Amino acid sequence: MSLTPLPCNVSCLCLSPRTRVWTTLTLGLCGVFLFFLLISGCILKIGRDSLCSSIVKAVDKITSCEQAQGATWATAFDGHQFYIRLHNAETAVWVNFFLWIIAGGLLVFQICLDRSPTAVEGFGGGAGSGFGGGAGGGSAGENKPLFSHEPSQNNHHTPTGDFYD
Repeated sequence: MSLTPLPCNVSCLCLSPRTRVWTTLTLGLCGVFLFFLLISGCILKIGRDSLCSSIVKAVDKITSCEQAQGATWATAFDGHQFYIRLHNAETAVWVNFFLWIIAGGLLVFQICLDRSPTAVEGFGGGAGSGFGGGAGGGSAGENKPLFSHEPSQNNHHTPTGDFYD
């Protein structure tokens, strides 16, 4: 789920001109993923806590889930490292959730830059910004990549192949 919109993010941030439609679509997709990650994280947390409390209540000699995963289970069940695996899955969901929050925050930041009436031309806003301005319906800032792969025009140094040149 975390790599699904990667091509869209790469094209919006680096390679192709962005339009308001694609930026908004990516932000909406980010919101959908945040929603599902939030639900998944809560289900894992509540499920793990419920499983642990039921094990601690059912078995007299067990006082914690960490202790239960090392105990010998019935022949039909294998409880080896169940608590660590559930904890790792929950941690992965929350890390993924917060990374998507950062991605969504960057998209909101980009949208705010593009709508800013005092933004510097070429970085966001400026001439052609607003509704219907610029090529493809986006502002001048939306139609330029955030991270340009073009070399700077002020850099007159040409590499000679020598590392310490």
